[in-house]
Amino acid sequence: MKVFKRKITIAFVFVILFFTNISTLIAAEKNFYPESFNTLQDCITTASNWGVSHHGTGIVVFSGQTYTVSKSLNLGSNVQLQGTVRGKKTILNYTGDQANSDTDFIGVLSISANKTSIQIRNIDFTRNVPGSRGGGFSGIFRADVVVKVTNPVSNIKIIHCKAINYTALYESANMAKWSDGIEIGNCEAINNQAYFIHIITTKNLNFHDNKIEQVNVDNESQKYLHAGSIFRAVQNVICENNTLNVNGGGRAFNGFLFESMPPLKELGGNQGASNINLKIAGNKICRTKEEGIIIERSRALEFANMANVVSGTTNTITKNARAGYGTKGIKTWTTDCWKDLTFVIVNGKGLGQVRMVTANSANTLTVDKNWDVIPDTTSVFSVMHHTDNVLIDNNTINNTGKASIAPYMCCGTRVTNNIMFNCQNHHWDAATIEMMVPNVAGEFGDNNGLLWPNYNNVIANNTINQEQSMIGIRVVN
Repeated sequence: MKVFKRKITIAFVFVILFFTNISTLIAAEKNFYPESFNTLQDCITTASNWGVSHHGTGIVVFSGQTYTVSKSLNLGSNVQLQGTVRGKKTILNYTGDQANSDTDFIGVLSISANKTSIQIRNIDFTRNVPGSRGGGFSGIFRADVVVKVTNPVSNIKIIHCKAINYTALYESANMAKWSDGIEIGNCEAINNQAYFIHIITTKNLNFHDNKIEQVNVDNESQKYLHAGSIFRAVQNVICENNTLNVNGGGRAFNGFLFESMPPLKELGGNQGASNINLKIAGNKICRTKEEGIIIERSRALEFANMANVVSGTTNTITKNARAGYGTKGIKTWTTDCWKDLTFVIVNGKGLGQVRMVTANSANTLTVDKNWDVIPDTTSVFSVMHHTDNVLIDNNTINNTGKASIAPYMCCGTRVTNNIMFNCQNHHWDAATIEMMVPNVAGEFGDNNGLLWPNYNNVIANNTINQEQSMIGIRVVN
């Protein structure tokens, strides 16, 4: 009898544990309705707090109507903003003027550092008037955006949303920290003034099926769009099936711009500022002033990482007092800040040798294999931030002012199966596809012909029609 009771007790405990474990696998969710709260911010905060405390998601469920927003709404972790899926649209209409009166405005939705698990779905974001760019190009980073993020954040999804008359749908700040797991899909931007997204130091980004459109742009002076989207120091990226279209006489400046960032460890953040593992495929780009797809280096990055050699051994070099060409660099390095990055002799003895950095001290680099020619005091070196492992495939690019596709400082890049037509660059040495090294001669008062090599790249099966450039494909190393 005692054995029987023991078996029942064990079985009962097992059932409790089983259902407890199952419940942890099923994320808890609870709906919250703005009409039940004094303010929309109260509703969002309550939903977030519930989501965090229950290890689930608090869902703010909007009814199909227009909500007026006069200042930024702060999103906490574990919250979802859910607009109407069917029927009448949910609209958040911003009525403030950040440039003149609302100095605290940093985004209709603000996501501060270390927030996680946030979804924004099926919402249209409108403004009564277009946002203000402020003082020239630099002003776009302070203007009106829909979602403003301060890195690091993680697991952010923006799906089926629309931004009308804003500077951008999404902008991230704080390049010294990595964000991880961002998805922006099936969204639309109409008459955005600067770009669709401006995203920096982010890993695992899925940017897909978005539409970026400038309508009724009659001339160049009315053109606001700087680029379809700007990506700086991003890794493991899918940029797929997006459309950029500018109607009228104006143009976007670039279609998709990928650019390296300054050395992050020297700024107190993480190592590595290159763009790595990019898939740029199936996109349609129409009417740009310059390149359709450009993978660009940062000039500040290149020269900040340059230095003259004081001495070299079979597998090391020691730099001069300042780790930067001329006066542009940083005096000392953080230990191992360049580990696993590419290193090249860009001038002088040993020119063109490429190595991987295995370690560094405050002034000395150790490389992965011995030098063929040991550098000396005539040598200039740079730690490079190549863009590595890139696929640019099956894109359709129409009516660009410069090259349709321009990957610079790349290795392991494949440019395949793209269709390009009506490239209008009439410069004597312009090309539709350009894979080049930076032109740095004379940039700092010298004329040394410094070298950054491209390597292990493929260009194949591309179609160029109605070409007005002088050159179809140009590769310079």
